[in-house]
Amino acid sequence: MERYFRQYGEVADVAIMRDKHSNKSRGFAFVTFRERTRQGVEALHKMLLQPARPHILLGRDIEIRVSDGSKPPDSFLDKNRSRQNSRS
Repeated sequence: MERYFRQYGEVADVAIMRDKHSNKSRGFAFVTFRERTRQGVEALHKMLLQPARPHILLGRDIEIRVSDGSKPPDSFLDKNRSRQNSRS
């Protein structure tokens, strides 16, 4: 997922939401970009929310929405960074 969204900007975080009992994906995720300028955010919104063609990831059409700003507690990139740091 991170690789797909990197084409739109620098990805700061990916949080794939999983069922806490089965650990299966719940079918949605949060992707956070590092872009902070108003112009950059507007460009991201245009590319992601008004694409020339549908977003397709692993053969599935995906719907992109803007988050309300809350960050899920278990992000994918944070976990990977923690593992990498503990190996150092």
